[in-house]
Amino acid sequence: MNVAFAIDKYPPFIGGAEYQAQLLARLVAARLGHCRVFTAQCDAHSDTPAISLKRLGTSRQDSLRHLMNFAAAFGELLVHGGRYSIVHGYALSGLACGALLGAKLRGRATLVKVCSVGPAGDIAKIRRQPFGRWLWPIIRRGCPFVVPSPSVVGELVANGVPPSAITVIPNAVAPSVPGPPTLASKLSARAELGLPDRATVLFVGRLSPEKGPDLLMRAWERIALECDATLVVVGAGSESRRVADWAQKSAHADRVHVVGARVDVDRFYRAAEVLVVPSRTETFGNVTAEAMAHGLAVVTTPVGLAGHWIRHGQNGLVVRADDEHDMASAVVWLIRHPAERESFGRAARHDALAGFSADSIVQQYVDLYSRLIATAASPEVA
Repeated sequence: MNVAFAIDKYPPFIGGAEYQAQLLARLVAARLGHCRVFTAQCDAHSDTPAISLKRLGTSRQDSLRHLMNFAAAFGELLVHGGRYSIVHGYALSGLACGALLGAKLRGRATLVKVCSVGPAGDIAKIRRQPFGRWLWPIIRRGCPFVVPSPSVVGELVANGVPPSAITVIPNAVAPSVPGPPTLASKLSARAELGLPDRATVLFVGRLSPEKGPDLLMRAWERIALECDATLVVVGAGSESRRVADWAQKSAHADRVHVVGARVDVDRFYRAAEVLVVPSRTETFGNVTAEAMAHGLAVVTTPVGLAGHWIRHGQNGLVVRADDEHDMASAVVWLIRHPAERESFGRAARHDALAGFSADSIVQQYVDLYSRLIATAASPEVA
């Protein structure tokens, strides 16, 4: 089985989709021996010889970028697509769609993963492109889809994708998750990060409106009044300046640490007791899955994986969206009830390692690839 991925951006650019694409490429290459990645990211690099990269099109930001990338990927796969058993598009960019259609015309199996939903999501973005009016109907009728949580299925069906063409496979957590947390490990992690020795509430994510930093800030003002805890904010984005200004002016500024984007996020998971997720929308929620795997109790709005893998009152707490009072009350309760908090963390870790483990997720993909390749080779079975 020879697998090729097509993704517009690839590390060192890192977002949720890029992180998961890189992780899946590593897992597939480790299982199958090799895979190919097509990307427009000009400085993309592979950290293992088993993953070979080919840069197509352009990464420059202009009105013709997606069309140019579509043409480059379509031509590449139309000519050389016979080398691959399956082409896996990651998000509905021009590059991914061109690769999928070129491979399809060569009789190769194809698959596309939807990585974001809503007005700024994959489907909306591709349909806004000048060529999207004719391209989307071809993609939705001709390609199987994979989504990371059942919450995404409704948008695809509403946009004309048959339910039978959609497979749910959760995102994976990295295979390097450490052992269960202990008081000693948390104290050590906090000391290494220069954090005070008190209960630590963690936010990790992009600082942008859909991630709810405004809700986090309003909730924290109440949390800080009711319990002795530290808030650590890890991430960057369009709201970074606003969050930094708030942290400096807050009446509880000495208990707020805004550390920016970090590559060593695991260290913060090890230092924390509670992860807070104030998001207004999530396709899956990689941060939530990672925190669960590290044994953190999670307080989250009902988005992404929370609606399907968080069992309220057992492995986390699900609060009303855009309700800072509900969120604050849940965090305060967890800080004040350490036994229950630790029980939630143990259950969360068990569920995450069972549901999102690297071995389980890569096996689901390899099984799906095998079925799609078999169907492409015997179209009369479809």
